[in-house]
Amino acid sequence: MRAGQRSAAPAYHHLGRDPILLRATRKRGGWRTLLWLLVIVALSATLVAQAVYYQFDRLAAIPELRPFYEKGCELAGCELKPLIDVSRIQSRKLVVRTDPANRDTLIVDAVIVNRADFSQPFPAIALTFSNLNGDVVAQSLFPPDTYLLGEGKTLAAMPPGTPVRVAISIRDPGRDAVNYNIAFKALPQTL
Repeated sequence: MRAGQRSAAPAYHHLGRDPILLRATRKRGGWRTLLWLLVIVALSATLVAQAVYYQFDRLAAIPELRPFYEKGCELAGCELKPLIDVSRIQSRKLVVRTDPANRDTLIVDAVIVNRADFSQPFPAIALTFSNLNGDVVAQSLFPPDTYLLGEGKTLAAMPPGTPVRVAISIRDPGRDAVNYNIAFKALPQTL
């Protein structure tokens, strides 16, 4: 061999080819891993339960989640607040006329329809009269017991798609009241 040249023999040729005996080692963390897994599952379940509890009303109003809340309340003995969406209530055939029996009184007739896919409580009706400049001359809020007529009085809630006739008797706001508007307001729910 010349200087600077290495031999062609492998560098580890002196190692023997005896088999290496490996002992099976015991897993030490089996119980510890299972315990940590149970702790993580319990903490995750607690976090979900807190979210469900503290966001109860908001989450129960989501149509996709509503059946789960209904079943849960059935088992737990609680009661869900009714679904309310006054933006889905429409008025039709709104007519304001003078009461023939009393010239100082106006009668407001309308038909209201719940366009939501669910029954909802009757709203309060906000009736506003304004002058030609748009200034409010008179404004009143009427709860359901003051405007429901006939069969409407027997209904516990507004069924979807069913027209309900309403009539409101009010004092005439005067000659300046040339425009009128009807709006719906949700009533606070008490359980």
